[in-house]
Amino acid sequence: MRLKNLCLMVLLPISQAAAQENLKTFITIDSVKQYKLDSATARRELEIRNHDSVTASFRAINNALFNQKKYADIIETCKLYDLDYLNSDVNCYLVGAYYAIGSHFKSDSMLKVTLKYADSTFSTYNATTCMNAVGYNVAMQEYLSNSQNWKKVEQLVFEHYERLEKPKNRRASMELWHLLLKDQYIRGQNIKAPERKEEFAIANENNLEEQFNVYKRSGHIFSSAEIGAGLHNEQFFLFAHEGNRERRKWYLELIKAGAKQGLCELRRVPDFILRTEKQDKGPRQFLIDLEQRESEIRKEYNLPDYYYQFP
Repeated sequence: MRLKNLCLMVLLPISQAAAQENLKTFITIDSVKQYKLDSATARRELEIRNHDSVTASFRAINNALFNQKKYADIIETCKLYDLDYLNSDVNCYLVGAYYAIGSHFKSDSMLKVTLKYADSTFSTYNATTCMNAVGYNVAMQEYLSNSQNWKKVEQLVFEHYERLEKPKNRRASMELWHLLLKDQYIRGQNIKAPERKEEFAIANENNLEEQFNVYKRSGHIFSSAEIGAGLHNEQFFLFAHEGNRERRKWYLELIKAGAKQGLCELRRVPDFILRTEKQDKGPRQFLIDLEQRESEIRKEYNLPDYYYQFP
């Protein structure tokens, strides 16, 4: 009862009045543009702020409990909160907590729930969120530090993906899933421990080099039929993270060739070009120039409805 009361006190959303008081009529992006919020947008921002406040408190409580090895308390805490926006957090903490107390069957069951393994549709978000959770969830950080658990996640993700997406190129699909999950794990770790930035930079470079070798061997962009629709989209996300100028030049030519061959949409070419410009200019100058650059690209590539899309 004491744990429940403590959690309820800490996890109460910030009051509507306090949130409204802090809610500005205008929001500013990089000191460049201001957008007036209509009432619906304002209400949505208020809701997000409340959700963020509860989520941050929920994570803080469970991280503290895990560090104190109070795994049973984490399980009880997670049972208290039936909130849709906390589902992913709850599931990830339960995976780590059950594993820590030696209940591997329950941990495996919760991992499948986290990955939505039984769903009849596939979303890459479920898999990448699980790996990226190490940035804020010490239970998942501990869980994924075990190489066997890492392999278990990869196996479940690919089994589910292969069952639903039916990629023709099984080898490439497995390689890209490994790269994508590693990419998100590295980024999550970097958020968790920024003091180890150099270590993560090395891990990231190794992952990018492995990725480059996959595409050098293939010599082309993978089509949706080859690797499934989910990975077909995510491969451009992986390209976006490439920081090496020479490799980016090579990827640009690969994307251009893929667009000509019908392996990807033409808009992927300017998306990649603009993402490179963002890296070179920095976010603020990129945003200042974006409207003009989009106008130029619409004419250059005959894409009248083009707007930049991340990545």
